[in-house]
This record gives sequence, C-alpha cells and structure tokens, in this order.
Amino acid sequence: MYNTYYIIILFFFIGEIALPSTLSGQTKVLVRQNINNTRQDSSGKKFTLHAEDNQIIDARVSPPIQYLNGNVKVFHSGTFMYCDTAIIRGPILRMRHHVAMLQNDTILLFADSMVYNSDSLVAYLYGDIVMKNGKKTLYTTKLKYNSGTKTAEYNQNALLEQDSTSVVSQKGVYNVEKRLVIFKENVLVLSLIHISEPTRPY
Repeated sequence: MYNTYYIIILFFFIGEIALPSTLSGQTKVLVRQNINNTRQDSSGKKFTLHAEDNQIIDARVSPPIQYLNGNVKVFHSGTFMYCDTAIIRGPILRMRHHVAMLQNDTILLFADSMVYNSDSLVAYLYGDIVMKNGKKTLYTTKLKYNSGTKTAEYNQNALLEQDSTSVVSQKGVYNVEKRLVIFKENVLVLSLIHISEPTRPY
C-alpha cells in the first residue's frame, strides 16, 4: 500500500511540472510529433514543412518561433530544402547540419548552415559549400543565392570546375538562368591538357 501511494504522488508531481506550458488556458509552448503541415507566406505562396522527430512552437514571442527537429524537409516557391534541424520565425528560416537545396531538379546546393528569407527568396549559405549545375561545380565557404533569379554571389574565394578547366577567383557572380559566370579579382585559370606520347617507330 505504501508503494502504491508513493507512485501516485510522484505521478501527480510530474504532471505539475509540465503545467507551465499553459497559462490561463492559452498555450505558450506546444510540442508536436512527426509534423506535416502547410502554411502561406506573406505573398500567399505555400510553405510546406515536415519534421520526423518533433516540432516545438514558442508563442511567448511574436511572431512565434518554430523549432523543427529530425530529417527536416521544406518546400517553398519551387525549391526543396533539407536539413537536420531548423528554426522558423516570420519569413526567416534557419537551417543547420547537412543542409541541401534542390531547385528544378538541376540546381543542387550543399552547406553546413543556411539562412533563407521566404519573402526575398534569398539564401545565405555557410561552411563547406558545393553548388552543382550540369557539368559546373562551385566550391566556396560563403554564398548568397537568390532562388528567384537563380543567381549565386560570393566574395570569399571560390573554385569553379567544368570538365578539365578550373577557375579560382576572390569574387564572382554565377547566373544559372543565363549560363553566365563573372569572375572578379585575383582570377586564376587552370586547364589540364592531355598530351599524347608520340608513337615510337619500331
């Protein structure tokens, strides 16, 4: 009888600890599991969210903060974005760990972290960045990418590789839509030339 009484009191005490998430019947912090939902941005475009682990909504601030955890997938304005964890507040989406962006099945970007503005469609990527489009591959550590104009800009050195040619520059603009790359400052072009050994007469 004593053990049973002890367990009931402990359960009641734990329940009291969880109560601060609600104040006066108004939810302040909400935890949801395995999230799949769709909302609209300020221009009315769909913003689809998915998180396998959980979603935490903190409504103690305005606008509320959404924390997404576990295999996060986001779709907005024709662009798919993936990561391990994400934070959303208003139009700003912050993604961390194994960040990937896919656009039109042809433009791929990988980074350690990213900040995306759903109003301007501009993303800032950081870390070990790789951008792939067709035969072109761009490597850098900081990149500004506009998914609306499909334009990438960098100013902290980058390497662009295509076939046997590599170009290194301190700054540059890569317009995927126009297939145009502008290299600026300290530009170095490297090209691998295959030289066949002449046939020796016997």
